[in-house]
Amino acid sequence: MHAEDERTLVGRIPDRLAAHFPEIAPERIAEVVEQEYRRFDGRPIRDFVPVLTEHQARDRLRAEGTAEVFASPPDLAPADPRPALDLEHDPAMRRPEPHSVDPRAGETRPEAPAGSPVTLLNGDLGGGPA
Repeated sequence: MHAEDERTLVGRIPDRLAAHFPEIAPERIAEVVEQEYRRFDGRPIRDFVPVLTEHQARDRLRAEGTAEVFASPPDLAPADPRPALDLEHDPAMRRPEPHSVDPRAGETRPEAPAGSPVTLLNGDLGGGPA
């Protein structure tokens, strides 16, 4: 990374952090960013210096006891015009009580035509005669 590009990226950090820490003076944020940036002076690998500078500055600002402000996410769920389903009281959604079903009676499922025995395709696990 070129030194000019690195300095440009680091120069944008105070504005981003000011949005997260509105109660801290912008001058203080810029000071913390500059101090963290100077910690990387003389390091041979410079590719991640802007990212590391921002992370370190953010951590220091948090440690100073300030609350970070996060932008609230937009409401991504579209409003559903249909009424809510009442699954608890819908007769089609009720299952028979376990004690009221006789396993030897050849239970039929609602998906199968009336009177059809339970088979592998509509509920039988294939363990024996239906």
